[in-house]
Amino acid sequence: ECDLIILSVGLEAESGIGIDMQTGANGFMQVAHPKLRPVEAPTDGVFIAGCASGPKDIQTSIAQAAAAASKVKTLLTDDHLEIDPMSAHVDADKCIGCAICMSVCKFESIRMVHGKAVVDELACKGCGSCSAACPRGAIEPYMHTDAQILSQVRTLTKNECPLIIAFLCNWCAYACADLTGVLHIRYPTNIRVIRVMCAGRVNPGFVLEAFRCGADGVLVAGCKISECHYIHGNVNAEHRMAALSGLLAGVGIDAARLRVEWIDASESKRFVEIVSGFVDELKGIGPIGSELPV
Repeated sequence: ECDLIILSVGLEAESGIGIDMQTGANGFMQVAHPKLRPVEAPTDGVFIAGCASGPKDIQTSIAQAAAAASKVKTLLTDDHLEIDPMSAHVDADKCIGCAICMSVCKFESIRMVHGKAVVDELACKGCGSCSAACPRGAIEPYMHTDAQILSQVRTLTKNECPLIIAFLCNWCAYACADLTGVLHIRYPTNIRVIRVMCAGRVNPGFVLEAFRCGADGVLVAGCKISECHYIHGNVNAEHRMAALSGLLAGVGIDAARLRVEWIDASESKRFVEIVSGFVDELKGIGPIGSELPV
């Protein structure tokens, strides 16, 4: 006997709704960011509420519906729409039509036209994952170009040992480093920061160039997995850096010199721990090139 029986019913994502949307592992629609943009889809002008993004109670569903309706009203009442200028473009002379960029883009902003990649600049978010994946360097963002990033790498003076070059994503890792400074939290001065929009923007060539220029270690840091502002950029970076790490030994570089971390914008203490720990580890390994036989 019992006083109360609660029937717990499973909830499955609806199939065949006729809308091409990014979905999570369980088939529910994926929001742009679970904390900062909980009712917005990665595609501008599309909003998600209630159980469309996963199982929820009635109160949460109503609150999300109100938030989505408010955003729709704001969108419809504006006389003009502002478009973020962060987007990528293709050099048709370099493009070989391999479509790798198309497979990497989670915003489906790239299509093939007459054997060449073409970017829909209104749909592109400018994360740069496509650029890091392109084998010919045919596609890159208008901002944070390869030339700009490489020039930053090459102009960093090695006056610290060990020297760490850190590629930090704009939204979480760089924001965390910035917050650490605002809070006046001390950490080793061995790190030199290069901001990228997403960890997925980091081309393996950037890492190798950093080592060639004398960096003792390279740190690639971005948003936590499943919280990337560009849906899948950090996962792309994780796979890319894992592949690069396996190749470093072949060129005489200890794989421990490359570190990949995922961090929240508010985790200043953890950021300090990561940098301090990496500095100590590199001191044990020695200067870049010390692995090579004399």
